[in-house]
Formats: sequence, C-alpha cells, structure tokens
Amino acid sequence: MKRTPLYDENKKLGAKFTEFCGWEMPVQYTSIIDEHNAVRTNAGVFDTSHMGTFIVKGETAEKFLNYVSLGNMSVLADKKARYSMFLNEDGGIKDDIIVYKFGSEYMIVVNAENLNKDSQWLNKHKSTDIQIENISGDISLLAIQGPKAISILQSIADTNITSMKYFTISELKLRGIEANFCRIARTGYTGEDGFEIFI
Repeated sequence: MKRTPLYDENKKLGAKFTEFCGWEMPVQYTSIIDEHNAVRTNAGVFDTSHMGTFIVKGETAEKFLNYVSLGNMSVLADKKARYSMFLNEDGGIKDDIIVYKFGSEYMIVVNAENLNKDSQWLNKHKSTDIQIENISGDISLLAIQGPKAISILQSIADTNITSMKYFTISELKLRGIEANFCRIARTGYTGEDGFEIFI
C-alpha cells in the first residue's frame, strides 16, 4: 500500500491505520467522539495527502475547465475557490472537486479513489495549449480544522492568514520552513472553520 509523507510521524504518535483506495491511512488516534469534539471545540489536523492535486495552465485553461467541469470558471476571481464536479459525456457526476484560481493557473483537488480516472478525463479532453501537471506525489496536504485552527496556524506563519475569507487561497510562508511550493486555502470538509495546506 502507498503511504503519505507523514506516515512515520503518524505511526510514532500512535495513529490507528486503515486501508483506503490503496493507501495505508491514519484513521484515528483516540476515539471518534474525542476527535469529533476536538475539532468542534479546539482543532484537529488531518493528513489528507492521499487526495489528488493537479495544476492546469494554458491560454484556454478557463474554457477547458468550463468544458470538463460543472460551473462557470470564467467568473472565478484570482485566489478564489469553487466547489465543482467533473461530469461525464452524459452529464453524470464523475467526481466532486475544488478548483482554485491562482494567477494564470488553476489548482484542482480531486478524491483519491478517482485520481487516475480524473487524470485520464482531463488529458482526454485537453487541447495542445493546455498543460496538466499531477503534483499529487510531490506534496503533502494537511487539513487543520476547528475554531482554534486560525490562531494555531497564525502562530507559526509569517503570512497573515487572519484576513483570508472562506474559499480563498494564498501563498503561505511558515516560520523556519523552506518549501518550493506552499499554499494555504480556507477550505475543508468538517463544517468548522479551517484551512488546508499544500506543501
């Protein structure tokens, strides 16, 4: 099975693991109720590095994404995010995704179990000016969720994240950490405020 870059750290900290889509994933440390309450009252960190991340560039990237996904990417402002879906030829749902616009490129996060299918879908429909880079294996993806996520993250970040709005993305500079690629999005799946770090 595949392992995330943080596998050893999760193991050292006593995580319980389970198989998910060919990955050996940390599923919990203590109990579901304890961890649920921690995210609702404090903060929780989720290793979601198994998810897929693509960078899409090119002169017609916006038109291309309008074709392969649901939603009008033409009105997506820079450094904003949009929940969307990849649709098949019959209009059925292939996968639910989040699309981030970052300057002249788009970053797309897809579900782990659909990574290969989504890659094939994108490459099947791209024109010659479109570049698609699968960066999934080159980054870690961490979700930090809960009411205290912002204060915890701001205490270790040089970037001002307190002014970030929901469903936005920014470059991130973490104190004492040099990274070739580091972005932060104010997104997540828990229903609590929180962030996702791509590093």
